Amino acid sequence: MIEVRKRKDEIPMKKLSLVLLVTLICSLLAFPAGAQDTITVLVDGEPVVFDVAPIFDAENNRVLLPLRAVGESLGAYVGWDAETRSITIGRRGILQRLTLDDPTMVIQSDSEKKETVLDVAPYVVDGRTLVPIRCIAEGFNAQVDWDNETKTVTVTTNHPVFMTINKTDVTEGIYQFLLTQFDVNPEARALFMFAFIQPAEEAGITVSEQEVWEIFGVDSAETYKAAQKEILSYGMSAEEFDLCNKASVYTEKLFNKIAEDVTYDELKAFYESEFITAKHILLTYNENKDQETVKKQAEELLSQINDGADFDELMNRYSEDPGLEDYPTGYTFTKNEMIEVFESAAYALEIGEVSELIETDYGYHIIKRMPLEDMLPVEIEALRETYADQFMLKAIEEAIVTKNQELIDSVNLDLRLAILEMIYYSTQQ
Repeated sequence: MIEVRKRKDEIPMKKLSLVLLVTLICSLLAFPAGAQDTITVLVDGEPVVFDVAPIFDAENNRVLLPLRAVGESLGAYVGWDAETRSITIGRRGILQRLTLDDPTMVIQSDSEKKETVLDVAPYVVDGRTLVPIRCIAEGFNAQVDWDNETKTVTVTTNHPVFMTINKTDVTEGIYQFLLTQFDVNPEARALFMFAFIQPAEEAGITVSEQEVWEIFGVDSAETYKAAQKEILSYGMSAEEFDLCNKASVYTEKLFNKIAEDVTYDELKAFYESEFITAKHILLTYNENKDQETVKKQAEELLSQINDGADFDELMNRYSEDPGLEDYPTGYTFTKNEMIEVFESAAYALEIGEVSELIETDYGYHIIKRMPLEDMLPVEIEALRETYADQFMLKAIEEAIVTKNQELIDSVNLDLRLAILEMIYYSTQQ
């Protein structure tokens, strides 16, 4: 059969016109002077573990934290340039650059570049660079709160919602991560990732922590956390990362449940209502046969068929479909299996009707719809995965999608270049 079937994982690309607009305010938090106590730091509710303890700078009334631990907890890239003694922190298209013992911090996004003077310059303690937490966190649009009674710094990262698919929010970290996947449109990929959560839950499907580990290829919480750290460098929070993995489990379990639960009678009805059988004559053009000549030949064959010539005789004599030998009675298929223009033309025909000339990337087709081929019970049973495929595609088509178009339009494709720059800096230490 000629490869007119399209890949099931094919997702069309389209360019987004984007401008990243970020207003950065870097104000330093003044803490009351007092005795040095153990300081707790929470980022989105998760405690941050330090190998060098946070320090309260009584002289400047500032809390300073080890930079790398802060950066990783925020899902940021942290890069070190030994020659210039400078540090680069990157998160979601925003770059911060600092130099040891220099209070000047440069903040750069697609829309602006500015300098801020810190009250406390970065300095090294036990091999770790310490920085004031509020300046770094707020530079990435996070909220920072201080509880003086418990000596707790609480950092809440901002997760604006770019899209909602059914009831699932696609937040900034997920969307930005999808933007780094160069082969897909992030909106289309998000739909394929999250459209199945609601129907899966409605079908009674649940997802365990261990199933999330397994689909990610690990077997314990410890190894999952280690893998999570690497992914977080793309700017996703732990919550966003977990949602992506849970979505994969929901998708797999829903597909399997649909394929297992469908009855024979449902499969038979599915076959009879959704499949068609069609033959075609294919004439191809290439460097040895110019397109115009081939088109004229195809038009001549179509004219002969319309005048009463035998379709099968002309097909067997002229068709250049390499699958003709294996499928002499035609192809039986359902929707989304063939190239769209071929499929649409075939489905539009009545049984026995012949199409007009149809052009695809393979050449010119003349299609004739045939009566649906009979199938044996064992062949009907083999349609379980196809049935599940169609169910999943329908779930995508019926998904309720709302978009924050202003946010989507604000994300510049140049962000990808910024991310590559961050990756470069992260490898320099």
